[in-house]
Amino acid sequence: MPDTPIIYCYVPGDPKAKGRPRFSRKSGRAYTPEQTMTAEAWVRTCWLEEHGQTLFDNPIELGLTIGMKIPRSWSKKRAAAARAGLELPTKVPDIDNIYKLAEDALNGIAWVDDKQIVCIPYVHKVYTDTPGLVLAVRLLDKEKAPAWVAEALVMLAGFQS
Repeated sequence: MPDTPIIYCYVPGDPKAKGRPRFSRKSGRAYTPEQTMTAEAWVRTCWLEEHGQTLFDNPIELGLTIGMKIPRSWSKKRAAAARAGLELPTKVPDIDNIYKLAEDALNGIAWVDDKQIVCIPYVHKVYTDTPGLVLAVRLLDKEKAPAWVAEALVMLAGFQS
């Protein structure tokens, strides 16, 4: 059986990171920062416009390509180097927090729960003139182990006594 197709979703705009929970001074309760809620809502909106509510229940691979805007203050030479991949975005937001925002945003929309994500085949952060995210979702076959499972088991066995 061939690999299942990849389902893509494009989220235009400056990528945002998932913010840490904040705590109310009055009640002591945790709450999600407004900027995080707005960014998660935008990811959900983009998914729903492209695919509707899918609620996949399969195990999932989720890859992410993050396009960060090239700063306007950069020289033409430096911007060209960024476009060529010779300069990479090592500044905030952190790659893991962007990924976490994307996976949490689609809970109950694209998949039932983000615990279904069993493989992160890639997460790339690059500079671009048009910032945004590209999510790549692959539903894994429940009847056939993915090719990477055998390699993972060999690697784990190599570290066990």
